Formats: sequence, structure tokens, C-alpha cells
Amino acid sequence: MTEFLVFIDILNDQRVSGWCLNGADAGTPARLMFYGDHHKIGEIVAGNFREDLKALNFHPTGHCGFDFSIPDTNILEDSACLYVYARGSDEPVWQCRTDEIPRIITGKLPTVFFMHIPKTAGTSFNTFACSRFSANSTATHIENMDEDNYPALQREKSYLAGHLPLRLIKQRFDVSRFDLLTMLREPYRQLHSHVDWIKNIGADPESDFFLSHHRFFRALALKLNEPGFSIVDELESLARHQPKDLVSLFDNNQTRYFLDNIPQKVTASDFYAAKRNLDYFKLTGVTEQYAEFAASFCNSYASNYVEQKHRFNQSEREQLFDCRDNYVRSKLLPLVEFDLMLYEHVVENRLWEVSRPGRS
Repeated sequence: MTEFLVFIDILNDQRVSGWCLNGADAGTPARLMFYGDHHKIGEIVAGNFREDLKALNFHPTGHCGFDFSIPDTNILEDSACLYVYARGSDEPVWQCRTDEIPRIITGKLPTVFFMHIPKTAGTSFNTFACSRFSANSTATHIENMDEDNYPALQREKSYLAGHLPLRLIKQRFDVSRFDLLTMLREPYRQLHSHVDWIKNIGADPESDFFLSHHRFFRALALKLNEPGFSIVDELESLARHQPKDLVSLFDNNQTRYFLDNIPQKVTASDFYAAKRNLDYFKLTGVTEQYAEFAASFCNSYASNYVEQKHRFNQSEREQLFDCRDNYVRSKLLPLVEFDLMLYEHVVENRLWEVSRPGRS
């Protein structure tokens, strides 16, 4: 029997979006049929180009994506399950109970801006949140867009997200029009993920992936991959001698996202400034309480909460250092000292459960 691998990126009562790998012939896009119980509601060819899967060498051509529009939301109300079949397969290649399908937010749409701090499960949350909005009302990774597009995004979109610190959000958007959201992560683990990501850039200096990055990142990645380089013993010194923009990768990276300036080294006064700026955010969560943050988001906007089955962008590479080891924690403390204080403040006050009026 032909094997098909189906992965769903976006699921709600209006659309099913994702990709399908045809195990017997990866170069031929699969034809998918959608059923509400036993009633066929449509079909589509999974042939949309997915640049991400092609870049990761997961699919030979990248032409495996699909975006299916559910023709009538009443179908889900009248059906117990949504099934997806592939031509050539006798059994469903994917299925879901209809009561587990998120409903999009109705009525007057909120305007939400998610400040995506790197390596905090932001990619997973973007996917979760975008499932609650219609297809054309969201934009993520806006840091990669031309700034000239920002006014249109502010007018036309209901959900924006990007690796933009608060100071740039305030400079380029009218924050009084947005509910600001963000998430932090246990700082040693966030630092580990950040270092791992940059180190991976230099794993193959001949690859297109390596060459696609800025020369500053390439140099840093190569340094982290030098045979004699000790991340635990030398990372602080390496970070201290980088230009301001690169210091921010390793020195209290999460605190920096809440600042109105770009310090060479984060200090106690910067921590207190970041803590004050938490008042701009309606919800501030932590990765370790991800489900609670997601549920609070749904509760805030009257959307049904359905547990997210897949988390995205998680590394399976070998650990670079043990975040629980006392020696490691002592050596790396200067790089996470104020992130720890900010993280603990958010956890102690459970800010993902508090509706905070934004400042004007």
C-alpha cells in the first residue's frame, strides 16, 4: 500500500493547510480528498511550492503543499470527523474529530501583535494563533519585509508577528491600536537554543544555507564550530567583544527585547526598564507554561481552545551543554542574569493570565 505522510500547519473551520509527502513517488504531488464523515466535500492536488521543505532537503521539489477551503462550516457541525484520503490509499491519511477543530474568531477582529523573541516556541504559537484568523488577515516574520509595507499591514491585518524588539514596534507601529503579546523561556535553555541555532549555520561552510546568512553570522558560526572552542568557558568573552547587534544574541537576549535602547551590556537599570515595559503587553507567557498561555489567548478572544498536537522548530541535535549543571550555570550566569530575573517575575505573577491595558 502506498504510504503518505501528511502534516497540518493551519486548521480551522474554514481551511486545512499543510503538506503531503507521497512515499512511493515523492516527485509526484498527491491528490487529496476531503470528507465530512462519509460525504465528500472536495479535493485538491498537494502541489503548492513549499520553500521551507525544499531548503531542508525534506522534499525533492518542494511541490507538496496544499491549502483547502472548507466550502461550508455547517459541514463540520453535521459531521463527527473530518477525513483526508489520498488517491492510492484505502485508509485515511489524516483525520480529526470536528469538535477538535478550532473556530476562527468572529465579530470585530482584534488587532494583535506578537513580539516573537527567538527560541521561545514563537513559531508554534504563530501557527496556533493564525488558525484563529482568516487566511488573509495574518502576517508573520514581518522583520523580513520592507518597512514600507508596515502601514498597510497595520491597516489590513488582524495578527502580526515578528522578531522586532519593543523599541522598533513602538517606532514603526501605533502600539495603542494593538494588543501586544509575547513569550519568554527559561533563560539557560533559551541561550542553549540560540547558540545551537547559530552553531548549526556553520556546520557545512560550503552549503547554500551557510552562504545565505550575513557574513557576521557566518564568522560567528565558524568560531563556535572551531574544534578547541569551549562554549561554556569562552562564550561570555566571545559575546563581550561583538558589535552591539551581535552581543544581543547572547547577552540577556530576552531582556533586550523589552528595552528602548541598545546597551553594550545589560545592567540592573536595564532590567528595571524592561520590567516596566511589561505594562505594554496584554499577555506575557513562558514556554514552560505554553498550554496555559495559548488557552489564555483563546479565552481573551472568545475562541475555543484546542490543545496543539504539534510543536514546531524544535531541535533534535545533541545538547551543547547541560543547563542543569552548576558549573555551567555559574559560567554562563553573566549572559542570563537579568533574563532570569525577568523570567521569574513573569512566572511569579502569571502575567499570561492578566489582562493589562496597553500604554499610549
